[in-house]
Parts: sequence; C-alpha cells; structure tokens
Amino acid sequence: MIRLAVWDKTALITSSPVSSMATNSRASADALSDVRAVCDLAYRPDGAPTVLCRDAAARGIAVVDGLEVLVRQGARSFAIWTGVEPDLDVMRGAVRN
Repeated sequence: MIRLAVWDKTALITSSPVSSMATNSRASADALSDVRAVCDLAYRPDGAPTVLCRDAAARGIAVVDGLEVLVRQGARSFAIWTGVEPDLDVMRGAVRN
C-alpha cells in the first residue's frame, strides 16, 4: 500500500491482487483511520468491490476501484487511437456485466 499525504488530505493506494481475493480484512480498519480517499487498483472478476473498497465506502471515504481505473485507461487509449471520445457509461456497463 502507498500512502500519500497531499496538503491536508490522505489517500491510500494499493495495487496488490491479494485485495481482490480477500473476503474480510482486519487490516483495512487500521489502514483507513485517517484516509479521505482510496484507490484500489485490484478488482474482482465478479465486479464486486474489494474488501478495502467496501470498507472505505461504508466509512464514507471516496473510492476509485480497479474497474473504474480500467475503464478510464481504456477510454483514454480509445480516444488517442481513434480521435473519438467513448461513452464511459457504455464502457462501465461492458466491464461490470
């Protein structure tokens, strides 16, 4: 996990695939104690939130999950290659279903 303190905000960023397989985590409660935003680059094949994302959202913390990162990366690549801005909602639907 990477912790970034920017001004008075703290973000927790993780890219470990282990978080996509966990079903519960005592570590997330400690890790989220002073966090205002979470970005978990891992994602579950079934589209369900990772434990970290679920726990953060339950605490009212801003969350960006791995599927949203995947969508945004794909959209940016599509726009670069084709010159066309894709519909993010269509792309989200494709990866979440």
